[in-house]
Amino acid sequence: MNLSKEPYYIKPSKDVQFKSLKLRKYNKYVCKLCDKEFNQSGHLDTHIRLKHSLDKPYHCIHLGCNKSFAVRWALRTHMKNHEEKKHSCNYCEKKYHQKFQLMTHIRFKHLGMSYDCNVCGKKFESVYLLNYHLDKHTE
Repeated sequence: MNLSKEPYYIKPSKDVQFKSLKLRKYNKYVCKLCDKEFNQSGHLDTHIRLKHSLDKPYHCIHLGCNKSFAVRWALRTHMKNHEEKKHSCNYCEKKYHQKFQLMTHIRFKHLGMSYDCNVCGKKFESVYLLNYHLDKHTE
């Protein structure tokens, strides 16, 4: 497979008719379709391509897999699903593509280490998931 190593920034697509709206008061870029806010215009452009554009020019070349993606890095991430999982858990039968995924699994499932929500007490295996959850409490 021939995927380039170009950066993850996505130039605004000419075929996508949505433009960002810069609010001077908050200095944010807001998606006109779903009101999601971004600090940089490039992040808004990537969001529009991923969530709202029907144009998906990057296709998986694996036999029997008909998935396609709006951005190249999403295809690269998807292609890992077709690779063999090399990192095995010593405590159970789970396998992972990346070592950090295995380590997160072991800490959460087998060692009982978690990140706890101070609002509802729910437990999470990563700070990222906890922060995502905390955003739901503020909505």
